[in-house]
Amino acid sequence: MKRKPLGCLTTGGLIAFVLSLILVGTSYAFTQGKMFSPGKLSFQEGGSAIGGVQSHQDLEEECAVCHPAPFSAVGMTDLCLDCHSEVKEELSHTDSLHGAVLESTGEMDCRTCHTEHKGADAHITSFSEADFPHHLVGFSLNAHQKVTSTPIYCADCHTAGYTDFEDLTCVPCHEQVDEPFMTAHTALFGFGCRACHDGLETYGANFDHNDYPFPLVGKHADVACEDCHLDAKDLAMLQATSQACLACHAEMDVHEGALGAQCEQCHSPQGWDLVDYDHSKTGFSLEGGHADVACRDCHSDQTFQNADPACFSCHASDDPHNGELGTVCETCHVVISWQEVSFDHTGEFAAKCQTCHTGDAPANHYPGQCSICHSTTAWLPATFDHAAAGATDCIACHTQDKPVNHYPGQCSACHTTNAWLPATFDHKTAGATDCISCHTPDKPANHYAGQCSACHSINAWLPASFDHKAAGATDCIACHSADKPANHYSGQCSTCHSTSAWEPASFSHTFPLNHGGANQECTLCHTSTNYSSYTCYGCHEHTPANIQDEHEGISNLNDCVRCHPDGREHDEDGGGEDGDDD
Repeated sequence: MKRKPLGCLTTGGLIAFVLSLILVGTSYAFTQGKMFSPGKLSFQEGGSAIGGVQSHQDLEEECAVCHPAPFSAVGMTDLCLDCHSEVKEELSHTDSLHGAVLESTGEMDCRTCHTEHKGADAHITSFSEADFPHHLVGFSLNAHQKVTSTPIYCADCHTAGYTDFEDLTCVPCHEQVDEPFMTAHTALFGFGCRACHDGLETYGANFDHNDYPFPLVGKHADVACEDCHLDAKDLAMLQATSQACLACHAEMDVHEGALGAQCEQCHSPQGWDLVDYDHSKTGFSLEGGHADVACRDCHSDQTFQNADPACFSCHASDDPHNGELGTVCETCHVVISWQEVSFDHTGEFAAKCQTCHTGDAPANHYPGQCSICHSTTAWLPATFDHAAAGATDCIACHTQDKPVNHYPGQCSACHTTNAWLPATFDHKTAGATDCISCHTPDKPANHYAGQCSACHSINAWLPASFDHKAAGATDCIACHSADKPANHYSGQCSTCHSTSAWEPASFSHTFPLNHGGANQECTLCHTSTNYSSYTCYGCHEHTPANIQDEHEGISNLNDCVRCHPDGREHDEDGGGEDGDDD
């Protein structure tokens, strides 16, 4: 049986492999690994020397410093950090360059950004600037990306290296956007841009003062920043600006420091003159009538301290008693209203009614002591004790109360001392028999001219009942002419009306009122205001020859009713046959 060949695992292949290992090992021993180098190391100096090494080129003969053995547990990044200890320190701070990269990528591999063996003059740092989490180092590029369509590269701002930045670098670019603003802005706040600006506009254009302990409300909303943050050149100085009112409003302090520096206890940002102070803290609450009093009405010196709380200190000019009742006003007056008085009449001044109440008495008031009528419980109602006052001459006091044409005798003829009204007049007691002497003005127009007693009684003026017989009244028209409507019957009222009542009325008209369709229209027959006369010729033919021919033997052809009392034909002397109405 023929055996299959073993390929490279032949005796010759194994011998060639061993010889290759010996050759490579010998070469590595004599060349220190140069045969494996892909190119020259960078000669760029990174600053001060590290362990006597100024640049990577100094390690050209010592590969093992950067390249660990294949079987070693240490990686190349570990060896980098052994030398670059400052970078290793940065990894624990996310606001540092390398710490931000580690925070963003989750791993650290130095070769990703720093690639060697590209030549002595090569720049070994190379990474994607767009992917760098710039906000993690304390400055976001978000705002910059919104104001320019041109990509921004690291070198545009980091002109001296990625770890260095000068604030003056901001100015030339921002002057291109708005030079007048930058000129004014830097004049106020200087050139330390990053002291306030972080790329997110946390303290820039989007800054909201209301998110901080001093919200800008009321009048503060329109105040320019520099008016409060005077000469503040950085964030620390802005934040250190005093929030005390007097820091800005010292010149407005009319109290000259006498009330301290806590202006907000009285004043409001809605307006310096809008004062709202809890006066109860002083032990003198502003209640009732005091609630709407202006501060300066009591604190005229504007010191707002040590004001006299005594009523008399403000109300001396309101004292109608001229000091006769002392100066302790609260004995009678309350803060609800100066006019609302509660007086203890059992005290020192109780017997001196007129001392207080003289001004309350109306004209022609009883001149004696108030206690004759009023009680100490309430001013009204009042009851006048005529007997106690010895008042017998009513007119002496009540003359002004009488209406025009009033009974001139004593008030007691009608009124009682218990109440002025209701009043009852005793005509007999007063000897009043001539009614007209008092009641003439009460009569309406065209009123009966005789004595009132013909209609009215002494018990009440109304209702009235007129006794025509007792008054001898037979000529109705003499009184009632004005009561007649237009075209009324001109005869005596008694023809239709009775003396019992004016209505209803009953008129005795023998001739049919609807004769010939007259529909009770009087003027068709009674053409004048004299209703005792009439004519039929307004409707019937008036040809004398024809009338005479038909009424032979009738001498008075105008008195038709004599023969035609009911309007029918052939009814002479009230007789004849019935006929059609004519």
